[in-house]
Amino acid sequence: MKIGNRLVLHTVLVSFFSIAMASICIGGMTYLMGREAFQQEVKEEMIAIRDIKKNEIEHYFDNIRNQLLAFASDRMIVDAMTDFQKSFSTYAKEVDIEKIGAYKTEIIRKYVEDFSQEYYRRNGQEIYLNVVKLMSILNDTSFALQYHYIIQNEHNLKDKDELIDTKDGSLYNEYHKKYHPSILNFLKKIGYYDIFLVDSETGNIVYTVFKELDFTTSLKNGIFANTGIGRVFREANEATTPDFVAVSDYEPYLASYNDEAAFMATPIYQEGKKIGVLIFQLPINVINDIMTNRGHWKEEGLESTGETLIVGPDFRLRNMSRFFIESPKEYLDLMKKKWLGL
Repeated sequence: MKIGNRLVLHTVLVSFFSIAMASICIGGMTYLMGREAFQQEVKEEMIAIRDIKKNEIEHYFDNIRNQLLAFASDRMIVDAMTDFQKSFSTYAKEVDIEKIGAYKTEIIRKYVEDFSQEYYRRNGQEIYLNVVKLMSILNDTSFALQYHYIIQNEHNLKDKDELIDTKDGSLYNEYHKKYHPSILNFLKKIGYYDIFLVDSETGNIVYTVFKELDFTTSLKNGIFANTGIGRVFREANEATTPDFVAVSDYEPYLASYNDEAAFMATPIYQEGKKIGVLIFQLPINVINDIMTNRGHWKEEGLESTGETLIVGPDFRLRNMSRFFIESPKEYLDLMKKKWLGL
């Protein structure tokens, strides 16, 4: 090969090598820049979803706060608080106080049997319900009211709120027939779990829509006084203004079979005097619906595996994981393996 041809070939090869190296470098830089841009885009999208969920949750609780304050100042609720307070204290005498012993025996039997079975069905484990402790702090009025509104209530456990009239001839029952349908209708339309009216002086739950184990107990010294409902009662009861609202975090609540529950409370005033506390019990399902977009994760940009979660200061989740909802058995098996080594 002539030397001129060699020089040409050498020049072509050097040029080709330079072009190839430049292409590789440019391609690598483009790839890195593209990856960084993609990561930034994904990050911004996740931040946007987080902020949307944050706003939805805050809006949900703001609405509840406003409904609670409006309900507490409603004339019907103020009258109901006064009437249930008055009739609560005289109830036992009106429905044959001599039968209190029989009421107590039947209440204990029902709690041990029915409550324990329902608790097992929901939680998959046995519970030792300390009925003796519960009974020891109930007075005759509590025994009589729980007997007629819970034990003698022919509706099943999930529908105890459907009872309107016990036909026991008491003043309390007359007020129950008057107010319960309206309060029940409000609860169902808004979607709360329960609504409570609590006496300011005694802490007695003088009325509740759902009539669970907490009905008639005292939130000052009763078995549920140190739970979320007891804490918000005390905060609201100590408030000095009618626009005060106390809120508890979600946590298992025994009276509701250890379902997660949060409570929101505000004082009830009549002509400038505090007469009681109104409490809403909030279910966890609304929070789940918001955080999971009601099961439509892809439509929200979370594709096949993304999810949004609320984690409390105790590092516990406040809503269900997407993976538990979609594959509960696999999720529980994974958790057992990870945390229990099973």
